[in-house]
Amino acid sequence: VSDGFVKRFGAFSNLVVKYNVFDNVNIIKKSHTSIEAGKSNSFRIISVGRLSYEKGYDRLLEVTKKLKADNFDIEVWIVGDGPERAQLEKYISHNQLEENVTLWGFQDNPYKYMANADLFVCSSRAEGYSTVIAEALILQIPVVTTNCSGAEELLDRGKYGIITQNTTE
Repeated sequence: VSDGFVKRFGAFSNLVVKYNVFDNVNIIKKSHTSIEAGKSNSFRIISVGRLSYEKGYDRLLEVTKKLKADNFDIEVWIVGDGPERAQLEKYISHNQLEENVTLWGFQDNPYKYMANADLFVCSSRAEGYSTVIAEALILQIPVVTTNCSGAEELLDRGKYGIITQNTTE
């Protein structure tokens, strides 16, 4: 945004970038809330966001299908709701992924789900400054993300997580 501002209006000597402010204490506190989910020994992957094409959940389900076929013991939790929900449910059913994927829908407190995960995945095709990646980092959950806007900056060019190509592979 600052680059666009400078391009449009010229450089300012006092231009300062301010990032989103996070209430780390509250996020961590909310993450300690219990959830009604059975304990599992599976490797649990979580993603949080609107169920829309841009978020790439169709790609995450394709990867889940491949990992299941390769006999990986995984669970994928997706917290959020949106226009792609019916399509995702159909894919889950058609590919017998009901035991591996849970669509939790919209949740007022996604942090309690995130705290019960082994890995946070951002499968987005396009993204702004990803608030949820920052929240995963606050909760000290390892992050894998596609290379979309903000990922390089949030993860310090891969120092704090894995940044992959923006593809299903």
